[in-house]
This record gives sequence, structure tokens and C-alpha cells, in this order.
Amino acid sequence: MSESKINYTCKIVLVGDSYVGKSQLLNTLTNNDFNANIKCTIGVDFKVKFANIGNKSLKAVLWDTAGQERFRTLTSSYFREAHAIWIIYDVTSMESVDNLRNWIKEVNEFANSYPTVYLIGNKYDVNYETDNLVVDKANKIAKDNNYRHIIASSKEFEQVNNIFMSICKELLDDGKVKLVEGKEKTALFTESKIKALESKANENERQIEKFKTQAESDKKRIEELERTIQTLNTSGC
Repeated sequence: MSESKINYTCKIVLVGDSYVGKSQLLNTLTNNDFNANIKCTIGVDFKVKFANIGNKSLKAVLWDTAGQERFRTLTSSYFREAHAIWIIYDVTSMESVDNLRNWIKEVNEFANSYPTVYLIGNKYDVNYETDNLVVDKANKIAKDNNYRHIIASSKEFEQVNNIFMSICKELLDDGKVKLVEGKEKTALFTESKIKALESKANENERQIEKFKTQAESDKKRIEELERTIQTLNTSGC
């Protein structure tokens, strides 16, 4: 897609423990290819994915972060200005769910832009059962934090892509995405015009109230003069 046709951009950050499948999810999403031998991310990596929703075009930059403890400081710095954060866990690993609260704590501490947060349970194709205790616990954590909770598999492109498109639509609907340069200036100009009109309308309202107050005062003065005249006529002056 041509960059000139992009209306919006957004930043999505993927976090979670090592080996939960963040890189596999991202590879499937951006390359439509599942790679079981993909290597763990060292530090950070990123991919770009485009989405057309209605008459709007969106460029999403997805940041794949390392789950190892030694990279935690680097990872947390990428929370800043994120529009959405995907906290990934492994539906076959209770440990990865137990660590969700640590990731949530970091998001709350370092994200400064009120991102939309999703819990995504990966690897549901591996020995997944409907009464999975791991998923039940993750579901409770999602409800406690008012997060969307989604179960996925890196092996299924259509499913992963649907998750991505759903998230992009939600970001667009909520107005959380960023206008691209140039179009942002146009929007700001339009916004400034609206504010100017609102200011003018408020000024007009103040003037009307002022006129009303003056008219009320004049009315009282007229009534007072009429009473005075009536008194003078009654007394025969």
C-alpha cells in the first residue's frame, strides 16, 4: 500500500514471557506463514501491517519485545505512546498466566497513553481443553482489569488476522489512532475552526445575556417612572 494513501498510524506492542509465541504470532500475521523454528527475539523487533477499514487506511507498527528478564527495562520503554498492547500467554503454561500480573503492573506503570490492552492466549492448538484451568485464570485476570481476552493459535493466519482487524477497528472507533503528518495539520485546522466558532457562539451568548440584563434594568426604570407619574397625577401636581 502506498504511504501517501495512509490516513492513520498506530503503535501496537506485544509483551509476555519467553516462548509464549509472540514472534510466531507476529510472523503469521505479517507473512501469512507459521514458522515453528523462529528464534526468540533479542531486545526488540518490529513488523508493519496495513489495514483498510471502511474508507480509512491504517498503518500499524507492531513491536515484538523480548520476554527475558534482562531485557525488561528495554521492553518497558516501548509501552510509551502505545495505542494497543497485547499481553501474550501460553494456554498450556500456568506459569505464563501467573506472570500476567507482572506484565500488567509494568503496563500500568510505564504506559502513558491509556492504551487498549488485550490478553491473548496463544497455542490453543496444543492440547487445549474447554475446561482449561490456565485459560480460566487468565479470563478472571482479564475481567478484573477490564481487558479483552482472546484465544488464538499462531498456526491459523485467518484467525490471527481477524484479531488484528478487530483491534484496528476498535482503535479507529475509539479515536485512539494517530493521523499521519499533513492530514493531522488539516484536522487540527478544522478543530481550531470549530473552537473559534464555539468561542464566538459563547461570546454571542454573553452579549445576549448582557442585553437581557440591560433590558430588565430599563424595564424596571420605566415601571418606576410610570409609578412616579401616576403618583403625581393622583396628587394633582
